[in-house]
Amino acid sequence: LMHDPLCGGQVYRHIKYPQQLLLKSEFIRDALIRIAKFSLIDDVFVEPSGENGYRMRARFHVGHRSVGFLREGTHQVCKVSLTGQLRKETEHIVSMLGKGVDGVLSDAIAYVDLSENIKGDQQVIHVELERGAKSERIRSWVAKIPCTGVTCGNVGSQLVKKVRGIPTVFDPLSVVAGAKGSVVLSRHATAFFQGNRFLLPELVAEVCKNVSSGPVID
Repeated sequence: LMHDPLCGGQVYRHIKYPQQLLLKSEFIRDALIRIAKFSLIDDVFVEPSGENGYRMRARFHVGHRSVGFLREGTHQVCKVSLTGQLRKETEHIVSMLGKGVDGVLSDAIAYVDLSENIKGDQQVIHVELERGAKSERIRSWVAKIPCTGVTCGNVGSQLVKKVRGIPTVFDPLSVVAGAKGSVVLSRHATAFFQGNRFLLPELVAEVCKNVSSGPVID
């Protein structure tokens, strides 16, 4: 896999992964001591992750016949396939979106959010349109995209409109926390959520272990 070091999300890509974990540990430790005023003696453990295909959520920008991340310090759209952050199937969805974009449509779109579940068999796309742009402009664009749902909205508005499909993705709690039951985690493409599929199970399990009752807010 060739990499574009200036494409979004590649800031640590040139560093060997074990060293990345050490650096992140130091960043967290420094923030807790300097900002939170904690007195830490032990090192902070950073849970390791798979290095490729880990992202379950991402924001893409739109260019002429292209959808992808932005190259650092520019407004130039670069290929997500050169970053290794997404699953190959998800890269295909982004590629299809890019092939269907023309100059007129790209001017109407502010950005595109994508969220998928851990298994990767559910994907929801949210298209954020510029002020005044009509949702009808994107219906034919997303009609053949192999995703489970599409929503849209306009910059400056909290209104989210369903375009097609199911507007959320789901992960059963048994999948993410090693527990049994009918509780599921659900989220739409615009929701803030842990974006790493390899870290989510450990994160939820750790929270559940330390919370005996009551709501939990991220």
